[in-house]
Amino acid sequence: LNNREAIRKGRAAGQHGRHLYDKLTGEFADYLRCCRCTNVHRAHDGTTRGLHALCAAERRWQLSSDKDMLKRQIVMNFAVWRLIGGTIAFAGELGFLTGWGEKEKGLIRSIIQRAFCEKRIPTLIANAYSWPRKMRAALANPRANNDTLNMVLYNTGKPVLKGLAVFDLSLVGKFKVLDALWEICPQLVEAAKADETGRTSMERVGEVLKS
Repeated sequence: LNNREAIRKGRAAGQHGRHLYDKLTGEFADYLRCCRCTNVHRAHDGTTRGLHALCAAERRWQLSSDKDMLKRQIVMNFAVWRLIGGTIAFAGELGFLTGWGEKEKGLIRSIIQRAFCEKRIPTLIANAYSWPRKMRAALANPRANNDTLNMVLYNTGKPVLKGLAVFDLSLVGKFKVLDALWEICPQLVEAAKADETGRTSMERVGEVLKS
């Protein structure tokens, strides 16, 4: 962890190339020289910083007349951005959603369909997270065709997915999860509030998600 954090700080200070790794020590030094790893703290990841910039939560908070709805929207947007695209490119094309329904689902489908036709799937959908990764692999495959696209967008064509594959490879399954999340967002927002000592609890949030 210390070595990985040292690499991040070095990049932030303008270092690059082999100089980033000159002072690494310990058993994982060689591994970090040849493999890319996530930052120790997610807040330092480029995607995380980009998504927060796009969300512009503080500015939206200042302008919002319905703070509870805004919190619900923020939860939902980060879920959609991460679970479906996982990239700043996807989030940028989709924008900040103010609701969740058939209109938003249609927009997501149109974005993915357009990227497929323009052969931009590798830049639109991330390879770093398990949910987007499998959908990306299917659509970016050189043998992908209209059947593949319809499978991802609507779970129609050949083959028709069943079981967990519906959630891994199609928007139909992902939308079911996001539908459920939208319904419980008010409870999530409530569970995430700080207590009288100013502390928040992921345990309370987890209990809502498991219910």
